[in-house]
Parts: sequence; structure tokens; C-alpha cells
Amino acid sequence: MKIEEGPLARTGNTPLTDNELLLLDAICSRSAISTDQLHGEDYCFHMNTNWGHSLSDEQVDETLESLRTRQMIAPYDNDFEEDDIEEPERWHVISLGLELWEQERCPLWDRYIGDSLQSAYIGSRDPADLIHEDSGLILPVLTICSPNYLMIEPFLSTVQACGIWEPLRNSDRVYSVKNDYIDDGPGWGGKIFPVMHFLSVPTVTEDDDFWMHLEQKDWDEYEERRIWWRTVSELDTLRKKLRLMS
Repeated sequence: MKIEEGPLARTGNTPLTDNELLLLDAICSRSAISTDQLHGEDYCFHMNTNWGHSLSDEQVDETLESLRTRQMIAPYDNDFEEDDIEEPERWHVISLGLELWEQERCPLWDRYIGDSLQSAYIGSRDPADLIHEDSGLILPVLTICSPNYLMIEPFLSTVQACGIWEPLRNSDRVYSVKNDYIDDGPGWGGKIFPVMHFLSVPTVTEDDDFWMHLEQKDWDEYEERRIWWRTVSELDTLRKKLRLMS
């Protein structure tokens, strides 16, 4: 399979243009993304890259409408209850769009890692259970997921060693497995994973000294140790790393 080099490697096996594919990169990797977030420099900010598409704001709007018409993306409705809040136009990928994206980017799903931080009541037996109470000790809980359980512990030890996340010492870790898991969280457009493994662990709070040294995150060491991917950019560099190792 030939993969063309560019801002991100692609196979060229679909009729998608480079700009359409770059927009799909952003839409696929989130549960929903607004039109404004896909415009110009906002695209680079939300994708955390120094490169982006070459479309004007008007062309982005036209391209999104084209992708919608061709049944690759659809408007996202999160059912805002507040009448006085105007919901921004947001998009999510649907099955055809995800299928074409997979044909182009060839994701290594057995090396995929998802990570998210949410607040939870530390007294819960399952720190992934969100508690919306005014009382009690509320701490951030890091949840890591992967279709391959062998990716989770190396990821956790790496982000801890590199100062990216800091789990609480001697805290309970909650492991769980879900079958036929539909990813309706931050990314991959409702993709169904036959198995998804989860690890949830409380982390330090903003009052801890750790948060005073966030600028000391060692991203170079993180990249050196990384054998997984979380983002499209990480997927691209991981594939190149594995190619060099083979």
C-alpha cells in the first residue's frame, strides 16, 4: 500500500481532496466540532498543529456542505435546554465519512489510546462515576482507554514520568472492559470497537505543587517512548517511527 507524503501521509485511495481530508481529520477526532473551529488559524489551534488546510472561511463552509451532501458528515444536535443560548453549527462524522477516512489514514487501532480528565467524587468505588454534589472531595480523574490493554500501562507510566499527568500515590485504580463499545466520546464518530479496555485513576488537584510545574512537561521524552497514538498527527509520526524500526 503506497502512502503519499504530505502534512500527513495518505494512501490516495479515495476521491477526497487534501483539504476535505484535513477537515475530516478534525471532525473524525471529536464527538462534534463547530464550523468556526475549522476556520483558518482556529483549525491549527484545535488540531494542535503548525499547519492546516488552504481554504478560506467561505470555502470551508462550502466544503462542509459538500461533505454533508455526500453523506460523510452530519449536523450535531446536543439538545441545548437554555432558550437564550444560540447553539453554534457543529458537525460529526457518519459511517461513510469514517470509512473513507480510514482508507486514507490507515489507523493502527491496536495502538490507539484515548485519554480524558473529568471531575469525580473520590469516595466513589468507581472514580469514573461523575458526582454533581456541592459537598465532598472532588478530584480530577484520568480515564485511559484502548482496544489493546497492552497500551494502557506503558502510556500511564510514560505520561507520569514526563510530567503530563500525575496520578495520586496509592490511589485506587479501576479497570473495566466493554464489549462492542461505541465511541461516543471525544472522537472517531461512533466507531464500534469489539473490545475497549479502561483504566481510571484519580490525579493530583490544582492545589498540588505538581500543577506549579506544568512547563516542565518533557514532550521529547514522551515522543521517544511513545508506541501509541491519540491524535491524527501522532498516528502519522508513529507510522513513520515503526517504519524505521522495521
